[in-house]
Amino acid sequence: MKLTKKLRLVILLLFATAAGFFTSCTKNTYDFNKFASNQWDPEFATALVTGTVGINNINLTDANSYLQIYDDSSMSFIFQKSITTFHTSDFIPALTSTPTVFTRSLSPTEQLALTLAPSGATFTTTGIQTINLSTAQANPMNIDTIVLKTGTLILKVQNTFSDSCSITATIPGIKSNGVSISKVIPVAPSSSTTVSFDLSNLVIDMSNGGTTSNYLELDYGISFIKTSPLTTGTVSFTTQVNNPTFKTIYGDVLQQNFFTAKVDSVPLNIFKYAQAAGSLSLSDAVVKLFFRNSFGVPISFVFNQLNGTDANNNKFSLNTAGITPSPFIIDGATQLGVSTHDTLTMNKNNPPSNGALLNIPQFFSKLPISFYPQFSSVSNPGSSSVQHYNFIQDTSSGSIDAQIQIPLNVKLNNYLTKDTFDYNIGSVQNIQSLTLRTYFNNGFPIGINAFLEFKDVNYKTIFTLGSNQLTDSTKQLLAPAIIDPNTGMVISKTATTTDFELDSTAVANLSKVKKVVFTGSVYSAGYGKQYAKIYHNYTIDVKLGAKAKLKN
Repeated sequence: MKLTKKLRLVILLLFATAAGFFTSCTKNTYDFNKFASNQWDPEFATALVTGTVGINNINLTDANSYLQIYDDSSMSFIFQKSITTFHTSDFIPALTSTPTVFTRSLSPTEQLALTLAPSGATFTTTGIQTINLSTAQANPMNIDTIVLKTGTLILKVQNTFSDSCSITATIPGIKSNGVSISKVIPVAPSSSTTVSFDLSNLVIDMSNGGTTSNYLELDYGISFIKTSPLTTGTVSFTTQVNNPTFKTIYGDVLQQNFFTAKVDSVPLNIFKYAQAAGSLSLSDAVVKLFFRNSFGVPISFVFNQLNGTDANNNKFSLNTAGITPSPFIIDGATQLGVSTHDTLTMNKNNPPSNGALLNIPQFFSKLPISFYPQFSSVSNPGSSSVQHYNFIQDTSSGSIDAQIQIPLNVKLNNYLTKDTFDYNIGSVQNIQSLTLRTYFNNGFPIGINAFLEFKDVNYKTIFTLGSNQLTDSTKQLLAPAIIDPNTGMVISKTATTTDFELDSTAVANLSKVKKVVFTGSVYSAGYGKQYAKIYHNYTIDVKLGAKAKLKN
């Protein structure tokens, strides 16, 4: 039984790697000591594994990937990921309010009137002060109306007259039941007093119904009660909005860089073990970028780069100058609490190639293991002289999600896939020689030539199995199925039997092996002359067996 487990390790390793991206769908396993003569010729009477694998056994090893099966049983690999999400805080870090001072002095005529007034008489006048409340940006937006989540207007009144006064402070831009809010502030002679207005959850007209913006207006009614013959002095008003945060802003965002955000790459694990060699054509690949926008602001996106990196760290780029439309504009939301959606689709017709800058088929034929877009964005695209009517909530957000569709319809030749596995078989001192036999009855229109390199801990090659001449058709691990040239569909499976022989020297060195490197050359029918379209019902029948000659 100890021997059986060791042999099974060898077989299963061979099977897992030879099947490429297929994982084992073993239906029957046999004890090495049990004889099953009907499975093989007498020399291979021990069948270790039999079964059938199909497309359901594909392992993408990525939670963001899945296999899409269509009504006609054709399929596509789908890779999708959110590449960026942006929020209001990415665009408007804070509101700012600069303290302002307004001083009201009496004119000579007003002072004369107050001087001539009898003791105890009332003299009234007015004053207007504006407070700037803006967004903390390089180019602050023009705020027409704002609803604050928090904010307190602090008003300090300094009276240097020797007469007492009464101040009626009114904010015409804030109304309650149709009436502007106000406070009456008594101020003693030669003194100061401070009052506050809680602005939380109030709708504030920052233009007071006019064409200006970003200004909160305060109107003052000033009433002096004459108590002294001395009538000179001033009344000063110092104001500031403390801790302003907003729920909603209505106004004009203007034209500016809308946000700065980190953009994630999209992993393509299907190409993770691919080596850039031979020829590969993926003519039907599609890239979709899904945009969502709950800002009441239209945003344009210009893609500066769309880069790819293959398994060998080679870099290549899509022709972003050819993407249409460019810029890509996502409309602003039409009302609070909703989002607009739009999709930018790139395929074999969009964009065209331009020298070293690739189109979509060329880009994915380079086998990218990651897809990385970079872009710039501008709010309110179009004429900068046009007044815009935008809104932003503190909960507004936007996102860009990427989806890459790769239909399983490919033309390839000498497409190399390579992977490395840990390996430790233990002692094989009782084995003289070992022969492994694989039998594949292949229902897929692709073939594989392959070999295995057995290496020690320092990656020195101990021995190899199979042919390192990967274009040698006599060393096929899987021969492609027969397809109908008119429909491209498989009409019959193709059987391939391959023996891997380990002589006494190779067996003796098995205990030194710590790593196994699998290299496979994958090709479609006619060695890349025909497209291989994979359907959901395609399968491979598998039989794996072994015989061992034990030492005397």
